[in-house]
Amino acid sequence: MDPYTHIGDSVMQQPDWVRNENPQAYDESKFNYVAAKPMRHTLGLVGGNEVSLARGNVTDVESDLKGITRHATRCDTFKHQMIGEKTHTIERKNRKTDIKIDTTPVHLPSYQMWGYPTVMAPEPIKADPCFAQNMHKY
Repeated sequence: MDPYTHIGDSVMQQPDWVRNENPQAYDESKFNYVAAKPMRHTLGLVGGNEVSLARGNVTDVESDLKGITRHATRCDTFKHQMIGEKTHTIERKNRKTDIKIDTTPVHLPSYQMWGYPTVMAPEPIKADPCFAQNMHKY
């Protein structure tokens, strides 16, 4: 027990799931950078955005995937709640706040960073297979 927590303190009387989740604080990784206008690179680069993004807040989507937005994350029946096939909205009713997340995919526009020179191809070979078969008859 740390010296700042007492047995009669209100922190000790709360359930552990209330103490574990803190939706007011998010840590953003300094190594994770998302461009203001994300695009999908077509040729010439390794990496970049290869998948569509969600229309809603990405932080809310990640929090829902980790399970910290559900108040009963310890219960097995609430761990894997599927959303409907036709709907693209996740609705979580929580004691603290109700959350509505729009997961409609936003497809990224394609982007070419530099232009490649045109490669001229030779004329295709015109081979007539019937002509070769008819040559053996004579």
